[in-house]
Amino acid sequence: MKKGLKVVLNIAIVLSALALVALLSGIMLIEPKVKINGFAVLDKARLENVNKTVTVLDNDGNTVNDAIYDNNKIFTDINSLPDHTAAAFIAVEDKRFYSHHGVDYLRMISAAKNNLFSGSFKEGASTITQQLVKNTHLKNDKTISRKIQEIRIARDLERHYTKDEILEMYLNILYFGNNIYGIGTASYVLFDKSPSELSLHESALLAAIINNPSRFNPYSHPDAALSRRNSVLKKMRNQGYISSDECKAAQDEELVVSDKRNILNQYMNNCIVEAENILGIDKSDLFSGGYTILSYYDSGLQGQIDKMISDNTVENGIINIIIADNENGRFLANSGNSLADLSCRKRQPGSTIKPFVSYAPALEMKNVYTVTPVLDEKTTFGNWTPSNFNDKYYGWVSVEDSLVKSLNVPAVKLMEMNGVEQSKKIAGKFGITFSAKDTSLAVALGGLTDGITLNTLTDAYRTFANGGLYSKGKYVREIIDKNGKTVYCDSGSTYRRAISEDNAYLMTEMLQKCAKSGTAKQVGYANYDAAAKTGTAGNKDGNTDAYCVAYTPKYTVSVHISAIDGLLDNSCAGGTLPAKLARKILTMLNDKSKFCAPETIISADIDLNELINNKKVMLASEEIKEIDKKKALFSSENMPLTYSTPQTYIEKESPLDDFDNFKILD
Repeated sequence: MKKGLKVVLNIAIVLSALALVALLSGIMLIEPKVKINGFAVLDKARLENVNKTVTVLDNDGNTVNDAIYDNNKIFTDINSLPDHTAAAFIAVEDKRFYSHHGVDYLRMISAAKNNLFSGSFKEGASTITQQLVKNTHLKNDKTISRKIQEIRIARDLERHYTKDEILEMYLNILYFGNNIYGIGTASYVLFDKSPSELSLHESALLAAIINNPSRFNPYSHPDAALSRRNSVLKKMRNQGYISSDECKAAQDEELVVSDKRNILNQYMNNCIVEAENILGIDKSDLFSGGYTILSYYDSGLQGQIDKMISDNTVENGIINIIIADNENGRFLANSGNSLADLSCRKRQPGSTIKPFVSYAPALEMKNVYTVTPVLDEKTTFGNWTPSNFNDKYYGWVSVEDSLVKSLNVPAVKLMEMNGVEQSKKIAGKFGITFSAKDTSLAVALGGLTDGITLNTLTDAYRTFANGGLYSKGKYVREIIDKNGKTVYCDSGSTYRRAISEDNAYLMTEMLQKCAKSGTAKQVGYANYDAAAKTGTAGNKDGNTDAYCVAYTPKYTVSVHISAIDGLLDNSCAGGTLPAKLARKILTMLNDKSKFCAPETIISADIDLNELINNKKVMLASEEIKEIDKKKALFSSENMPLTYSTPQTYIEKESPLDDFDNFKILD
């Protein structure tokens, strides 16, 4: 009796459910043009935005489609797709797509019945048209009100667009996981091919993913993705889209996807950000505006650094590399193995900031020469006692040697000598910004509240190569609107003087030695001219950031490795992998040009005994033996004016009067 009662009860529930569906269906038959207060209506502008995207061209005018950039999608024309691609989505998502008018009432009733008998609401009944409406017009909440609006708009949509137009819009708004939007982008990222080249089994895999992009992620859950793909193929066979032999052959194909899902194209993303700033609009307006951005992207260089990054993975680490043209500030390549946007990402710069906050200001303020002795020893500044790497100290060292070895105490002493605010003011001329909280001497060692972006750091080092002239780097060459009108064209760099040409050259001279024998010695760029500086932020337990910025007369290369979560291994420091990668890139660029000294740079002999014994930088008089002399470079605007003899000092009005002791360098 109880069993019979249960059966009757189930039948009653199902009949009630079907009656409810029928009632709701009746409501849906209301003419969509009849407005219901608070209900959304068809908005054609939302649908038209589907085919609007930002197109980025490289420096040769070719469209860049090889990687994704910040939710951008590659729009795909429905007519360019193989028949089996569209069939795969229809088979699994909406088999009566070409016969219904936006709503599949039979499927709604079947889903309601199945959900009731299973005691769950797992089976959906939305058509492709309804899914398009949901993703362009409505929120994703599960309410009867939203469902009614979805059905009304879907029916109205089908009155204004053909089935192929609806399917095209649908395929271009789908989310495939891993930050991939649209079938065009999915094809390039997952299979490294145009959507027009998709095979049967690849099309089935894409159709399989969208049901649950996380669960059927082919990277993290390949077995589940493969099983779901085969299920899609089976449905295609059962619905007559493919034969049994085609189904079996496709099911036998291995699951092979490319590794591009780990790479957000940082160059393209920088283009997007720069274009927003140039036009003064936000990202949504940029994308909906259908703009075309012409960039300085060098696809050849980009491909090579992409490969370097993929060949040198770092556990728990993100590698970000930038290549820039020094003279015109054009960023030629920017690659990073991250799905995060690195364009505005600020990190602690470590010792890479020392040249700008300690050394360049000290030269510019005429506080030191490159050969001025500085005592490197454990020193307390107020209540702060910074330490050198491995707590090792070298005693009296020259300003140059302290930079080459990247010693911490001398860098702090120089900033203290300059004054923190004056040091920051000069560093600001290199494009470096500081927080109002950055008021302590810790700034000398990269202790910044907000950190610094790799773009900013690259521009700062380019300034040395450009003789002390700063210009902001750029990714964008030209911007064209949807009507073909040029709304922006790069008119050339705007320069400002950061430091004197002489001091920029002296900084480069010191950094060349850093690249040959100092912390950046892994750069060791053969017999060509290259300057470099490393930087590492971390502690004894591990590092958070490791840098090497290297430059030749023509190019600047910045390599940054940062921890994703927690710490990098201590073996990953600025002087290790970052420096090695910088060397490979400089070798690839093959710049054989030379750094040219300004005419106002003077080579002079200084008295070695005075330097060592009395810590004074004095010009060596003729009486001094060659063994007791040391050659040094000076700016004619900042050099010692006092000569020495074995017993006495002789004052002279100008060192330039003694032509036997000086020469002009080419």
